[in-house]
Amino acid sequence: GVRRFCGVREVRGEINPVGDADHESFRLARVDCQLGVDPFDGEACLACPRLLGWRAGPGPAEVTVRCRWAHTDRVGSRMTAIRALVTVGPEARAGSVARLAELEGVHRILVLERGRLIGVVCGCDLDAADPDEPVCDVMASEVFAIDQGASLGEAAAAMSALDIGCLPVLRGSWLAGILTRGDLERVGLPAAGDE
Repeated sequence: GVRRFCGVREVRGEINPVGDADHESFRLARVDCQLGVDPFDGEACLACPRLLGWRAGPGPAEVTVRCRWAHTDRVGSRMTAIRALVTVGPEARAGSVARLAELEGVHRILVLERGRLIGVVCGCDLDAADPDEPVCDVMASEVFAIDQGASLGEAAAAMSALDIGCLPVLRGSWLAGILTRGDLERVGLPAAGDE
């Protein structure tokens, strides 16, 4: 079944203090609410039903915001959006893709052909591959994906049932982003095997 969870996530933002990080400073803060999208301002945070609170710090020009997330929230609200993803074409060489993954600090790279998802390659696949081998020969071509309108609980259940660490997220037939097990753990889903 679907694991139900409600977690709390802390995100950081930047403020230009007008005194001691007062309410007006927070209204003007820039807060990274969601990976892969532009930061929101504090005014939008104050109107969000997920906001639990905020505090100044840890740095002098930073603010920490506490937000609530639940299993019923939509995948699209927590995925890493496509513009923040690292993607390659099927003919890219395994060695150069491995260097790209290391440079970008990612474990999984999506393989696109004419804008459509055709596979996923992870660091372990790249480490075992000949550096000159095309990535299409080492990628996983049977890819399970989820619609951006699905719930985080549904995504968690799918990852658990399929024993996978990520789900590409689709908007119709087009790639919209990716959701990883780490994303779910950061919003409160118990780690695999926890009850």
